[in-house]
Amino acid sequence: MSKKRIIIIVILILIIGLIPIKNRLKDGGSIEYRALLYKYTKIHRLSEQSSTGYEDGWELRILGVQVGGVINTYVEAIPRTIPPKYIKEVVTTNLAKIYKVSDLSSSNPYTYTKNKYYDNIVSLGKESVSTLQEMLDNNEIVGLDAEIIKIAINDISK
Repeated sequence: MSKKRIIIIVILILIIGLIPIKNRLKDGGSIEYRALLYKYTKIHRLSEQSSTGYEDGWELRILGVQVGGVINTYVEAIPRTIPPKYIKEVVTTNLAKIYKVSDLSSSNPYTYTKNKYYDNIVSLGKESVSTLQEMLDNNEIVGLDAEIIKIAINDISK
């Protein structure tokens, strides 16, 4: 073969190896451009960790080896509003479970605060304080339950 033919064949192989095929991935909107020699992915996929619900970015692989890429997972402190009905349901459910895992012979309300069910109530956050206070004011929670909720309000407000 002549040198000219070899150069033409090499150029044709490179051209064929560099022409991408577009492929839409079913992960929330990512687009993949795949050729014989490389793969470029424009990432836009669903993500539970992201406050926007998606991860964005790009990735480049040459001959199967990742040579570049950036993936942005947007995690922001977004204000959440919890409906009062849900707060009341979480509180009453967790108060009932607190008694199942605690020593019922104790009258000290602080002994009932050292378990995951109490932590579930506290994890409702500052937006739940007004609903908890309203439950106390309307006598929806009384007795030892009321004392536990008062401690929870104090812990939330810290």
